[in-house]
Amino acid sequence: MQLLLLILLVAIGLPLLTSRKKKPRKRSCLENVTPVDVDFDWKTQEPLKVRPFVNKKSFNPSMNLTDFTANDWILIEKTYLQNVQLRREITIKHSDHTVFLNPDKRFVAAFHEFYSLVIHYLTHRYPQYFVPDKHNNVVKNLITEDQIPLDPNIITKDSVLEQDHNRELLLSLARTIEEDFILLHKDAPDEEYIMRCNVSGFPAGFDPKNNFDKPISFIHTPVPQYQKRLKVSMSKYFDRLTTDEAHVRHNWSIQTNASKFTLHSHHGREGETPPPPLKMEDIDFEKGCFLRCERQCFTRLPVLGANLMTIRTYVTPLSEIKHLEDDHVTRELIRGIDSLPEDLAFYKKRGAWGEAVKEYLRS
Repeated sequence: MQLLLLILLVAIGLPLLTSRKKKPRKRSCLENVTPVDVDFDWKTQEPLKVRPFVNKKSFNPSMNLTDFTANDWILIEKTYLQNVQLRREITIKHSDHTVFLNPDKRFVAAFHEFYSLVIHYLTHRYPQYFVPDKHNNVVKNLITEDQIPLDPNIITKDSVLEQDHNRELLLSLARTIEEDFILLHKDAPDEEYIMRCNVSGFPAGFDPKNNFDKPISFIHTPVPQYQKRLKVSMSKYFDRLTTDEAHVRHNWSIQTNASKFTLHSHHGREGETPPPPLKMEDIDFEKGCFLRCERQCFTRLPVLGANLMTIRTYVTPLSEIKHLEDDHVTRELIRGIDSLPEDLAFYKKRGAWGEAVKEYLRS
């Protein structure tokens, strides 16, 4: 009788154990990636032309999200080597302002999840450039001749302390992809999302240090019309975002300097005196005036549920837009400058560069 009961228990329990083992791992939609063509050459890949102002109907702040496919997430273009080398220099020199991770185990685990997603993406989308070496736990970058950890959960002998290990992982991504990234978490269902992890190699006129461990409403305090137009829709969007969705939005501005790393000066703040208007001859349009655009991508990580935002910065000389792009783009940029609502125009400092830029584009 006892033997019969034992056989029954084994018969019942074994399928349960087997089914648990076979439970599939949750996957991100960004893992559904296919390799680039065998003749893909990163040195010939033109940067994506992000022109958010073209044919735009309203210039008030909005989410304005569209879908994108996994293959279009992390791009390797001919600017890659120059930009990742610059990001390496910036994030080491200014690490106190560019690299952040809350040490709570939940947020560290979410960062490791994101790190593994990036590694999976690079080695599957660009296998000719990013080669995994499991024996040594590294990924070899054949473009930069660098290598970074393969598995983020393995602490190497060179980074004994967990804190040092995670900092090295953050810096590894900063020098491997052109995208900045943010991980957002909620402490409770009825609370706001809070920035718990961030790498910002190319900040556009703000200090990321001030936003770390802060809720999204605090981060967007300087943004015109945030309370009126963005706060509710943004909160609902982040609540509803799923692992099966990947969305993208863009923004644009004009900057009258050549720096991709700017902690101050790009934005007008409430209470500040408007800057004096510049004349066309005051601006170096060949080397010192740029259209700066951001490509912001969003999804949710599947295992720990963190919301992910990646930001890729494109900086294009206005001389290139004027001389090499279609006249329609130039006309639309002029229209976009004129169409900015006053509060957003002040935020973008149109009063300083607006008339000079329009005069140059028309000349």
